[in-house]
Amino acid sequence: MPRLELTEAELNQGRQQILDAAMKLFSEQGYKGVTARSIAKVLGWSSMKAYRYYENKLAIFVAVREVAFLSLTNAMKESADEVSHPLDKIYASGYAYIKFALDNLHEYNLCFEVDQGEMAEYQLMSDVAMSPWDLALRNYQEAKQAGYLAGDMVLATHLTWIGLHGLATLKLAERLNFDRSIDSLVDPVIDIVLAKFSTGKEKIPRRTKRRSFKKFG
Repeated sequence: MPRLELTEAELNQGRQQILDAAMKLFSEQGYKGVTARSIAKVLGWSSMKAYRYYENKLAIFVAVREVAFLSLTNAMKESADEVSHPLDKIYASGYAYIKFALDNLHEYNLCFEVDQGEMAEYQLMSDVAMSPWDLALRNYQEAKQAGYLAGDMVLATHLTWIGLHGLATLKLAERLNFDRSIDSLVDPVIDIVLAKFSTGKEKIPRRTKRRSFKKFG
């Protein structure tokens, strides 16, 4: 008897189940450590059933990783949209980056910690993978256009990204030393970058009502 075609609703539901199961597995075991069989096992499926929704393991990995990048981008954008001052948007998206890393370990690992050497056939710099970077750069460019910053905004974005990623990685590894909390370090990381590129139009560090952002603990 021929297999019935999946409806669009069934296809979407099955894919979401696979992505939910695969997110944790890829994060913890890396690309090589995961198989379509192991993903199907988590769901109580046969390995062949998984292939009804994705053609192979790589397709699952690509889909899962892009979901993670979109989630990070959306978190950064939503936080930046809550404030109006161009400099505050930089702080807000930075806080959202850290909060995403601490609250969504598996997604964060997929964005940045998967062994990329295993993935020669995968285009790492896709539009989706670049979306958090593009948002961060756009925040800096808007601050420059408004006259608050000057110079190379690509460099400014790189420096901020390096600092925030370092903080998140150290916190997740429980390697922040000298009893320093991550709460006390996010502002200084961004302050240093903004001060380097400041035009003097706005005092750096800038302290506003953005302090209503949630603390990380």
